[in-house]
Amino acid sequence: MRSLIKRFADEEFGNAVIDWTVLVSGAAMLATALVLTVA
Repeated sequence: MRSLIKRFADEEFGNAVIDWTVLVSGAAMLATALVLTVA
């Protein structure tokens, strides 16, 4: 039972990291596009 909980926690953490990475890369691309448009 404990290993099941641990695996679920690791999976949740992995999903959170993936979501955060996608969010940050998306924001970086948006900022770059804005800079190129303004410059």
